[in-house]
Amino acid sequence: MSVAFYGTQETVLSFEAGEVTPGYPVAISQNNTVANAPSGIAPAGVAIHVREGIAAVQLHGYTELPYSGTAPTLGWAKLVADGAGGMKTDAGGIGCLVVSVNETGKTLGMYL
Repeated sequence: MSVAFYGTQETVLSFEAGEVTPGYPVAISQNNTVANAPSGIAPAGVAIHVREGIAAVQLHGYTELPYSGTAPTLGWAKLVADGAGGMKTDAGGIGCLVVSVNETGKTLGMYL
């Protein structure tokens, strides 16, 4: 038996896409537009698809991302974008529910 989190309470919205890489945390960069989130910024969500200048952005729900720096703690953690497509722990970040941490692969499973 295995545990699965994908699809739970997911919310996805479409935004105009600045410089957006699928799978990266994104931030609002201008009106109705997202771009890859720079280091230290609390992301608006995670880009799941980009096509013809439009980005599908997951605002809520479960996702898995790389992390940098110290491994986040399980449970509620404050996280920000690391500027390289992942997240890092930061007291000024957004509250995310971290449900798994893979320290070998430097990935985390979390709810936005």
